[in-house]
Amino acid sequence: MTTRTSVLMSLCSWSTGFIATFGAIVLVSQLHFCGPNQIKHFFCDLQPVLKLSCKNAQTMETVSWILASTILLGSCLLTLASYVRIILTMVQIPSSKGRQKAFSTCTAHLTVVIIFYGAMISMYVSPNTVGNEEINKVLSLLYTVITPFMNPFIYTLRNQDVKQALHKAMKTCKCN
Repeated sequence: MTTRTSVLMSLCSWSTGFIATFGAIVLVSQLHFCGPNQIKHFFCDLQPVLKLSCKNAQTMETVSWILASTILLGSCLLTLASYVRIILTMVQIPSSKGRQKAFSTCTAHLTVVIIFYGAMISMYVSPNTVGNEEINKVLSLLYTVITPFMNPFIYTLRNQDVKQALHKAMKTCKCN
């Protein structure tokens, strides 16, 4: 991957996120709100905010669903396509030990990707969870807390140097 490709991918990701978010903000700012003005959620997410509207927010819900479907399913498909290519490359590794190590690392990464996209797609694309506040709270915890929490374990605790340093630190703590 060249620096140019990396920069273009980053710009595409940032601009897509900005444009989608900006569009949603403009549409939400045109709604009228009344009532308790309290959402039953961990953070100010779009669906709970739309429920506070005095007007029918059907247009905003439709636009939100289209944006979420396009962005989430598109990025999920790109991510899965890259994992297919990675797996096809790993199958060609000549040593079984090398293949096993590569599959072990890839499996951990893929698990987090599946949890992340599964929670996001279930919450924003699937019509089954719309309106079910408790399920949406659990799903939002999966993609905002659990997957970022798992990343340090995947990227550092699988490293032998980190394991040795952690083991040494644990021995030192037990002696004191």
